Formats: sequence, structure tokens, C-alpha cells
Amino acid sequence: MILKRRSALFAWLFFGLVTAVSLWVYGGQLFRSAGSAQAGGPVWGLIPIVFAFVGALIISRQPRNVIGLLLMLPAFVFAIPIDVYLAGFAAAPENVTPLLL
Repeated sequence: MILKRRSALFAWLFFGLVTAVSLWVYGGQLFRSAGSAQAGGPVWGLIPIVFAFVGALIISRQPRNVIGLLLMLPAFVFAIPIDVYLAGFAAAPENVTPLLL
């Protein structure tokens, strides 16, 4: 009984976290690019929320079901803005010191 409550609490907290991050990231992108139409637009912001919601429902009702945990993984991956992460690798560092080998 305690395992079921802990699993349900974890699942719904994770759902709240994914929802907050998705709304913050994709909502900010919508306001920044209000004049231009993006392919997919707000749909990409809904994908992690839907995955996390279904995963939280499954985990809260059946804590031992692995499918709920597997649905949480894409929710976490889609919630992270990969383009912002990869943009840090695109720019070369300002001061490059030569290697003296």
C-alpha cells in the first residue's frame, strides 16, 4: 500500500515537473516567434505532457506496470530543449590556447 502511494506521488510530481518545463520552454518559444509560423507549433509542447499524463495514470493505478515508467522516458526527453543544449556546442570558444606538444 505504501509502495503504491509513493509511486503515485512520484508519478504525479514528475508529471507536474514535465508540464511546467514544457509550458515554460515551448510557451516562451511561441511568444518569441509570434509572427512566424513554425511547423508543428504548439503540438511539440503537448507531446511530453501527454506522455507524462498517461504514464502517471498507469503508475498511479498499477505501480508495478513497466509501461508507465517507459512512457515517462519520452516525456523527460521531449521536455528538455535539445536545440538550446546543442547550440552551446556550435560556437567556438573565444580564447583558444594552443597545445604545446
